[in-house]
Amino acid sequence: MNFLLFALYATAGVAYAIHFARRQPATGRAATTILLFAALVHTFLIGMQTMEVRHVPFANASSAISTFVWLLTLSYLYLELSTD
Repeated sequence: MNFLLFALYATAGVAYAIHFARRQPATGRAATTILLFAALVHTFLIGMQTMEVRHVPFANASSAISTFVWLLTLSYLYLELSTD
């Protein structure tokens, strides 16, 4: 599951790099869609971990970084979708 999440974030990053280099609207929409799907998968993964340990996973460094990346992704998506 973690590899799928990494692959989605990496694919979104590559799509955003192509969009920023070429300024093609279709590429930007695809990058946003991939990032949104990655955020949904990440939300599901954090939910599974929360149900397993009965609290939001902050116990070790990797869980804290994962939660930070998730929050950063949600913040970016909110800014991108609200400001168009």
